[in-house]
Amino acid sequence: MAVWWGWKWRCGNIFGGNGKCRDRVKFIKDLAEEVAIANASVKGNEVRVSRVERSVSWVSPGDGWVKLNTDGASRGNPGFATAGGVLRDHNGAWIGGFAVNIGVCSAPLTKLWGVYYGLFIAWGRGARRVELEVDSKMVVGFLTTGIADSHPLSFLLRLCYGFLSKDWIVRISHVYREANRLADGLANYAFSLSLVQDLSESTEIDLFESRFSALFRTPAEMKSVLRIAAAIFWLWLFIVLGVIGSGNVRDTDDEISLLESQLVVTSPSQLLMVPLTLIQAAASKGAVCLDGTLPGYHLHPGSGSGANRWLIQLEGGGWCNTRRSCIFRKTTRRGSSNHMEKVLAFTGILSNKSNENPDFFNWNRVKLRYCDGASFTGDSQDESSQLYYRGQRIWHSAMEELLSKGMQKAEQALLSGCSAGGLASILHCDQFKELFPGTTTVKCLSDAGMFMDAVDVSGGHSLRKMFQGVVTVQNLQKELSTACTKHLDPTSCFFPQNLVSGIKTPMFLLNAAYDAWQVQESLAPPSVDLSGSWKACKSDHSHCNSSQIQFFQDFRTHMVDAVKSFATSTHNGVFINSCFAHCQSERQDTWYAPDSPTLHGKTVAESVGDWYFDRTTVKAIDCPYPCDKTCHNLIFK
Repeated sequence: MAVWWGWKWRCGNIFGGNGKCRDRVKFIKDLAEEVAIANASVKGNEVRVSRVERSVSWVSPGDGWVKLNTDGASRGNPGFATAGGVLRDHNGAWIGGFAVNIGVCSAPLTKLWGVYYGLFIAWGRGARRVELEVDSKMVVGFLTTGIADSHPLSFLLRLCYGFLSKDWIVRISHVYREANRLADGLANYAFSLSLVQDLSESTEIDLFESRFSALFRTPAEMKSVLRIAAAIFWLWLFIVLGVIGSGNVRDTDDEISLLESQLVVTSPSQLLMVPLTLIQAAASKGAVCLDGTLPGYHLHPGSGSGANRWLIQLEGGGWCNTRRSCIFRKTTRRGSSNHMEKVLAFTGILSNKSNENPDFFNWNRVKLRYCDGASFTGDSQDESSQLYYRGQRIWHSAMEELLSKGMQKAEQALLSGCSAGGLASILHCDQFKELFPGTTTVKCLSDAGMFMDAVDVSGGHSLRKMFQGVVTVQNLQKELSTACTKHLDPTSCFFPQNLVSGIKTPMFLLNAAYDAWQVQESLAPPSVDLSGSWKACKSDHSHCNSSQIQFFQDFRTHMVDAVKSFATSTHNGVFINSCFAHCQSERQDTWYAPDSPTLHGKTVAESVGDWYFDRTTVKAIDCPYPCDKTCHNLIFK
């Protein structure tokens, strides 16, 4: 009994079931009351209530209403995830449905994705009175009572609220799984898909339902088989990766994901969601992700004065520096388009709103997905492990596709990127310039891409060791700058500090002086902080002692010194603020908002715009911590 209630309390805290206040006193009272009732029943002091059996099935909505049933499925938590749903009228007739392969995410997130896609399809089909049924009480609670903005699922809940706030009536209720079988079946069917399948004809689902139901005698049997299959798969994966008996695979993507979980979008609920486009011509050129799937991008077309202006944003997401970490990576969105999000929110420098992105809002804006693990630079493969290191080919294939879609007519172009994408922007800047005629204004922006060859807290060089693995595993030597490799070793030529001064194309370096990713992964990774003395400090700088702060100040000095030569060029721009942050161009709150970080009285967006359009020179380098009071510092729980 104690174990059960302890588990229930933990789940309530993690998933929000205990409510916003998490009233411990009420929880204990409820527990005591249930125990008392159970005790009295056992002693015979109360009449035992007999179990009531009833038939549970789908119930049609009222006349003039339509019913939307949605569900999610995941093989692991987190694990491979899908969602499905069906829309039917008051006669039970088929209106529409969907099955979507989401990628890798948590179990609660799959349920919410199901709701989001379901509302999307219901609105698109013209439904204006909808009964929404979900078999998760937790998700129903989220939708009806809300959750805190700091909750990891709040971003997706806001997307759902964006639909719920439209001019229609949506009733939300919980339903037992037995009455939600069709949505559950569609969600499981989606494991066989690579993208969203919109099921518009009833014949499709009739055929599917008959075939699917024939495989199992009961829904319970179906779920048992799926659970066993998922367990066998993950056990096999752990053995292949060497997780069992040899420690966890340390993938730098883990740190990137940790950072992303802290980045809460503060823009309105009506976010611009842009679908994924796969590059079909890439396969014939061998331009594929780590697992051999097609690469992709998200494109929102420009308009008005921005119709012939192009902004290409290179996605970040760490690197894989060993064969083992690359094998793991190809099971995630960072190594396979099968696991990529099928729609992405465009915020910050990608926003389509002039009050959020004043200079680039109406440009053709592209997010190029990252799935090679080496900042779009590799061109080799590991046949024994079925790994394709084809980042350079992906780059060329993507540029060819975008040129064919109108980029060849660009009057102005900007190549940008964040984190590993910021490094990619540096590596490909001059190549990008060569795509256009001399009349086109071409510049590059690197956000959080100034990765330093810095000394870690043990006196070693953790990031150099990591980069050496990337260069070696993916055989990058021949893909790196020859001007650099003539004088330095290949690993050194993967560090921006040895590259930026040699770039001919105008470039803007945007970086936090105390970059949160580098603090976590380069300066004080767990592998060198064996005593854990840096754990509290690197998670929250307010917990650092004076010697630890001085260590960070030395890192800042190293970065500032590294950009001095670069900054002397009148064509280049610099914005280095003394914040514990990462990727400030993609987040709306750090790009352009009422309380955004500023330097010399200007936001990041204003500074980048001034530099790009030659309104003024931008050489903004902040004073050392803690002088800047406008920072949006990241704090890790």
